[in-house]
Amino acid sequence: MSQQWLKVKIPETPKPFVVPPEIKEDKPFSATSMGLGAGLANNSRKSLGAKRRRKRRGMLGRGPKGGLGRTESVPQLPRDLNTNAIVGQTMRFGATADFAGNITLANIIGSCGTIGTATNTTVFAIASSVRIRHLRIFPPAEAGSIRPQLNSVTWASASGLAETKDVVRDASMPYGVSVGTVVSSRPPPRSLSSMWLNPQIISTSTVLCALTVEQGAIVEVDVSFTLANNLPTISIAASTVVIGNTYYLYLDGQSSHLLKPVGRPSTI
Repeated sequence: MSQQWLKVKIPETPKPFVVPPEIKEDKPFSATSMGLGAGLANNSRKSLGAKRRRKRRGMLGRGPKGGLGRTESVPQLPRDLNTNAIVGQTMRFGATADFAGNITLANIIGSCGTIGTATNTTVFAIASSVRIRHLRIFPPAEAGSIRPQLNSVTWASASGLAETKDVVRDASMPYGVSVGTVVSSRPPPRSLSSMWLNPQIISTSTVLCALTVEQGAIVEVDVSFTLANNLPTISIAASTVVIGNTYYLYLDGQSSHLLKPVGRPSTI
């Protein structure tokens, strides 16, 4: 009898897995440690960075200019708001006669605007506080007069309220000069007129400056003032008033009424 041989394939013994030396040192797995190359590692870092940025954008809101701005975990609430309006205005006055006198806080408040509250009796100021920014005096052209042009402003300080010297700006011109020099002046630093003035705190009779103005001159005053909101303002006596009408009072007050508002309704 012939013998038959069967061929049996014996499986090979698997080779043991060799741990890379850098992993033996308890280092975290990375693309480079696994031999995947630096390119894949960079892509992994970029992908992780993109995920973090997307997550961060979800936690951010849009800022006031469209950029990303930090928001809270709760819905954004309205911010605090100053509800009384602040107005900046250039007021112009014409001198109907020569004027030399003081300008008080009441004069400035009244020239910013008032509303008639009692027929032929009183007006109510719309400004609750005021600050003078700049003052200019445009002198008239001399027409054969033998006197010099006299136009000046004196900024005064009240004792105990401000520490600064009095400042006088003068533009007196000799006879024969047909066009005078413009007086242009700002309140000196730390002077009373350079501050915000509230008639509820400071007396309305407080003198802010003194003016010398020729007949025919133009006076311009740049002011900032707040519209009355929560604080009551002052009432000013006037002889010709219609309830509800708006009046801009003379810069020098109702008694002398020589510096008349230009282009605005007024009363005395």
